Amino acid sequence: MSDDRTDSGQDGPPAPARPPQPPASSWSDPAPPDATLRGPGGAARPWLVGGGALVVVVAVCGVLVGVLGGDDHGAAKSAASQNPTQVAKAKTFKAAPEECQLVKPDTLAKILPAARCTPSQFSGEGPGGFLRMPAWKSDSGSTLDVNLNIGSTAKSNYDTDKETALTALKDVQTITDSRAVGGIGDKAYLIHAVDKEPFSLRKATLVVNESNATFTVEYTYGADSGLSEQQAEQYAKDAARDVLGSLT
Repeated sequence: MSDDRTDSGQDGPPAPARPPQPPASSWSDPAPPDATLRGPGGAARPWLVGGGALVVVVAVCGVLVGVLGGDDHGAAKSAASQNPTQVAKAKTFKAAPEECQLVKPDTLAKILPAARCTPSQFSGEGPGGFLRMPAWKSDSGSTLDVNLNIGSTAKSNYDTDKETALTALKDVQTITDSRAVGGIGDKAYLIHAVDKEPFSLRKATLVVNESNATFTVEYTYGADSGLSEQQAEQYAKDAARDVLGSLT
C-alpha cells in the first residue's frame, strides 16, 4: 500500500504545484534555423540577438519608412524636436551677388592689393541654380579665384572639387599639406601645393560646402613673394568667409 493514502484508505492531498517559472527571455533565444532578416530589396541580414541590436533594427526600419515613404513633414517635425538648434541653422541659399561682389573690398585690399576682378563668361543663373567664377589678379602676380555653385548638386560637387584639387595637377604640383578645417561652412578642406620645377608658384586651395552651396577659393602666389603657407591659408579663409556671408 502506498504511503500516499490516509488511514481511511483515501488518497492524500495532491502534491503542491511547482511555482511557475519565468518565461525564457526573448533576448537569449537562439537563432531559429534558417532565420534571416530581410532588408530593403530582400537582402539577407544576419540574425541579430540582444536588445540593443533589435532597437537598431527598429530604428533603421523607421528611418527607411520615413524617407522612402516621403513623410517629409513628419521627419522634419521629429528632427526639430530632437535637435532644434541644428534644424534652425539649416538654410537653403537662393541668391548670390554679382561675381566681383563675392569678396569684400576691405578683404581684397589686405590679401590682394590693387587687384582687378575679371568676371567669367561661364557665370550665370538657371533652373538648376547659380554659378559664379570670378578671378582677381594683382600687379604682383598673385591671384584669387572663386568657383561657386548653388544648387541641388552642390553637396556632391564638394567631393568632386576636393578630389580635383588633390589630383588634377599632380604631374606639375606637389601637395605639401591637406586636411579638413573647421569654422567655415558645414565642412571645408584645405590643400597647399607648390609647383614642380621649372615653375615656381604656390597655391592655397579651400573647398567649402554649406547647405546647397559649394565653392572653391584658390589663392595663388609666387615662391618669392615672402608669404608663408600659414598666411596664404588665412587669406583663403578670409575670402571664403566673405563668399559665405554674401549668399542669401
